[in-house]
Amino acid sequence: MTKAKNQADGYARALNDEGDGWPPFLIITDIGYSIELWAEFTRSGRSYQQFPDAARFRIELEDLRDPQVRELLAAVWTNPLSLDPAARSARVTRGIARRLASVARLLEEPVEKGGGGLAPETVAAFLMRCLFTMFAEGVELLPRESFKTLLIEHKDNPTALKGMIADLWTKMNTSGFSPAIVLRPRRLDG
Repeated sequence: MTKAKNQADGYARALNDEGDGWPPFLIITDIGYSIELWAEFTRSGRSYQQFPDAARFRIELEDLRDPQVRELLAAVWTNPLSLDPAARSARVTRGIARRLASVARLLEEPVEKGGGGLAPETVAAFLMRCLFTMFAEGVELLPRESFKTLLIEHKDNPTALKGMIADLWTKMNTSGFSPAIVLRPRRLDG
């Protein structure tokens, strides 16, 4: 397969020399056994990497039974740039930004119009702390889903939720037992 990969690199180089540019994927096959995917989304040809990662770049013949594997291979052929992790991250980031902006607008909207009537600075500080708490949860500085569970359990009681979140953030800053997540969070100084 190493020899076949080197051969594919040569073909990609020839395509570039002809003016067609570097292909985003190299597909290496061991007929009847496996397929390897190598990607280089900058299209510079500098460094094809195992795709999607070193653990899953080789697709065994048996793996073709999986519809997701077949969808992946179809995308490699029909829309390879849709698989670029940077583009996917950008789409996700834009989606999150739209949702946060929507929440911010609702919190800032006057109370008479059904909003929270809060100052933009207050809303920004609140959302930043929420994001930090979600990050701490995501990297397991807080128990997985503890903040999410707190939000869900108290969504119909904003007064209780406000107190629980305030207590959690105080304990994250100073340490101490937090009834909001039923444990003593590490001091995070965030």
